[in-house]
Amino acid sequence: MLTLPMNRILLRTSFFLIGLLLFISCDIAEKTSEPELQYLIDYSPAGELSPEQIISYYDNPLIELIASYDVKAYRITYRTQTIDGTHVTASGMILVPSITRPSVLVLQRGTLFQKSEAPSLFDPDLADNNSVWTYFGPVVSSSGYMIIMPDLLGFGESESLFHPYFVTRSHGRVSLDMMKAAEEFFDMEGIGKGNRLFITGYSQGGTSAMALLKAIGEDASADFRVTAASVGGGAYNLVDVSKSILGADTLGFAPNYAYIVAAYDRTYNLNRDIETIFKPPYSSRIFGENLFGGQFSGSQIDERLTNVTADLFQESFLAGFLGGGEQQLKELLNSNDVSGFRVQVPLRIYHGEFDEVVPVDEARNAFEKLKDAGAANIQFVLIPDGTHESSALDFASQTLNWFFVQ
Repeated sequence: MLTLPMNRILLRTSFFLIGLLLFISCDIAEKTSEPELQYLIDYSPAGELSPEQIISYYDNPLIELIASYDVKAYRITYRTQTIDGTHVTASGMILVPSITRPSVLVLQRGTLFQKSEAPSLFDPDLADNNSVWTYFGPVVSSSGYMIIMPDLLGFGESESLFHPYFVTRSHGRVSLDMMKAAEEFFDMEGIGKGNRLFITGYSQGGTSAMALLKAIGEDASADFRVTAASVGGGAYNLVDVSKSILGADTLGFAPNYAYIVAAYDRTYNLNRDIETIFKPPYSSRIFGENLFGGQFSGSQIDERLTNVTADLFQESFLAGFLGGGEQQLKELLNSNDVSGFRVQVPLRIYHGEFDEVVPVDEARNAFEKLKDAGAANIQFVLIPDGTHESSALDFASQTLNWFFVQ
């Protein structure tokens, strides 16, 4: 039998071991080179839009001046938590314009009632199924911004949940987690972004934008430098706003206020007898007909309610809330206040002079509270003659003009 000298055996063994180690190390390097995803779960293309398509969504000459670039839309899912710490999967939409290193803008959508209107469900080919808030995302993106637009809980991937309407602690956390997921998405896709970051929103979106600013300030791990923020038509001090609304003879839009009460009952598991808050027949309709379950539009819900305050709410509930009662509900609303924290970025608060949904005086009061809390670069901007609806476009155009010069 042929035998090899010991030194040759050792030499061959050494080459084998070296090769094995190189193979293993290369394999490990390949595996460890993949980014570790802490927030992002998945993403998929949702379509592409041309400026011409975007302009066709609106009958407004202003849009023709804004829409300039093609836009790619993506749906993403990501990890977040409910206010009690339960881990859930949320979703949202990201819009990327066809320019190099665009600025990033977090756009908080306004009130939605139907689950089908979630931003992540945006479909360029199904115009009637998309909400006006979702349409506005492509408009802003086509002007040169990379848009991050959260669905918020209760919509999109998390539609089985009851939407925690105006539970700002939820909106802030879920939106911040989407920003973190978006950073991972940009890295995965090799998408470069500019060094400016903006936050904005109108109506519920204004409140959610303030909630996001607060969440960023409270999260030590949130490495985001916000260039400026602009909010409009929002409710910021929820107890004061609620008192102002419930103290009036008529409600600006009854579904909004009934939605808040229903959402707080479900989110915080209050399990109250609904008839201690609402009068019949409306008390049986709210949960019995599942008015806020995501199937009905705002106008359909409005038809099932009344805008006469004393006819919708029980007298004892109104007396308690406007007086010294309803302490549990007031404490929960106060825990979601977004008017008494220190804002450390340039901020503008816009509000319509004749806003019938959120009284303008309450926006002014929130502005003063934010100044008292230490906001140094803050401005209140009144939109003359503006209602809640008519002020939205003025808010948007003035906000984009202001962001442009930051």
